[in-house]
Amino acid sequence: MLVLATTPCLGTTAALASPPRGRVVGRIEACSGLGYANQAYAGGTVFALRGEVRSVRISRAIVKTVLPSDVVARQRVPAAGEFGFSLVPGRYVIDLAHYARGNVPTWASVTIRSGETSHVDLPNRCM
Repeated sequence: MLVLATTPCLGTTAALASPPRGRVVGRIEACSGLGYANQAYAGGTVFALRGEVRSVRISRAIVKTVLPSDVVARQRVPAAGEFGFSLVPGRYVIDLAHYARGNVPTWASVTIRSGETSHVDLPNRCM
């Protein structure tokens, strides 16, 4: 992405380049409660959330996991397919939509670095 900016005092136009991006790619591990999956990788909608997972104390005995809410990208992945996001450097959480309201968290944290590709499979945590 290229942004052109005009400086009123100087009357010139300067090109401001966005920082080089990094990539994260991966697959959705198939969920199988008994350890027997019909396929190695499942399909679904994957979200890239800017930020980090936090633990929030609800009470003395209860701590809740809170994912970031800033959705910067989403992608529909077919069964056995691979997702891929090109993101500005920073910390992200890659989350799977169909587990979002369930009691089975399926997400992974990743740090994106300029010019690098990270591989992150969304884990099967339903076992």
